[in-house]
Amino acid sequence: MTSCFKLVALRIFDGCDSSIKKCLQSGRFYYFCNDYVIKGGGKQIERASKYNEPLSDDFFLLNEQKKDLNISLQAVVGMNGDGKSSLVEIVLRLINNFSISRHIHSVDHKPLAANNVSAELYYIKDGTFYCLSEQEGDIEGMKLWQYKSEGNQYIRYSIVPDEELQDGFFYSLVSNYSHYAYNTIEYKNESSGKQDEDCWLYHVFHKNDGYQVPLSLHPYRYQGNIDINRERELTKPRLVSTIVRILMADDNNTYEFNGKTFEGLKLSDVGYSKFQERTL
Repeated sequence: MTSCFKLVALRIFDGCDSSIKKCLQSGRFYYFCNDYVIKGGGKQIERASKYNEPLSDDFFLLNEQKKDLNISLQAVVGMNGDGKSSLVEIVLRLINNFSISRHIHSVDHKPLAANNVSAELYYIKDGTFYCLSEQEGDIEGMKLWQYKSEGNQYIRYSIVPDEELQDGFFYSLVSNYSHYAYNTIEYKNESSGKQDEDCWLYHVFHKNDGYQVPLSLHPYRYQGNIDINRERELTKPRLVSTIVRILMADDNNTYEFNGKTFEGLKLSDVGYSKFQERTL
């Protein structure tokens, strides 16, 4: 089994509001990969086929020297109106609500809940299966189930306690430049008031926040509008920050900042143009 992160499937329940699930069907498993099949109402996970082996950990690696870097790529494909965006947005709501239920956020940046969500998200992290579940909009009762291996199956057996969340959960950075995506005006039925600040979506437009919450949307939008000039100006200090990190790296390719040690970056001239080499 691959040791990197991978989404497995999403299941929506009848209690999910129709404005959230839209064209998606209740009770159906929407798979993000074809490696596994979920049975027993979500209580067990099996390999889809003995002939369908998961990709090796280094399948997507370009540099053979970076064997410790595991990469997993997944794509959701479909025609307009098939529910691709709806799937992603339900995942975002689950992550947002779970951060509230388990207090995975800083005191200075508390998110708002997305109401009327009822769904389960299945994923693999570091070789272990998990299921994030919210039933009938019960945010405080959200559960993060863990699975254990029994023969050729993975059986749901325990709830991940708060003290182990750091190892059992994940952080998501979402980038979407579509003109029609993530407009708070279109989420008024999920708001607690009439202002943008009363909508859960408004509070996940942030970046460079030190992972104060497990979800961050990019770029920032105000009532659906993206200020491209603002994004351009914000890119400059990020570029400067990257250059500083390169200069600060020591002989071991690491640097220290605010008492923490990070891996630095090394830039080298490959001596030729990949673009010119690979195009006619």
